[in-house]
Amino acid sequence: MPVTSPLREGTRVPLRASPSRDLRERVAGEAEPPSLAPTPVPVSLAELHDRLRGKRFGEKVHLVFEAYPPVTDPWPPPGRPFR
Repeated sequence: MPVTSPLREGTRVPLRASPSRDLRERVAGEAEPPSLAPTPVPVSLAELHDRLRGKRFGEKVHLVFEAYPPVTDPWPPPGRPFR
């Protein structure tokens, strides 16, 4: 694709003496950004124990499912209509 117009020379933007100062002024004037995560709620030891117990149970269930061989037989069998 050919160039339609030549580049303009002499249109340089002057550098500012302290760009970080302008950034600090701009950030200081803005409101504080909202926090992404809510503050954690204290949990009793009994509830923590129940959560860990449930987590261990879930991990065991997943291990059992992973131990079974993958299902290779199609269901319903070919040629039979699904009811």
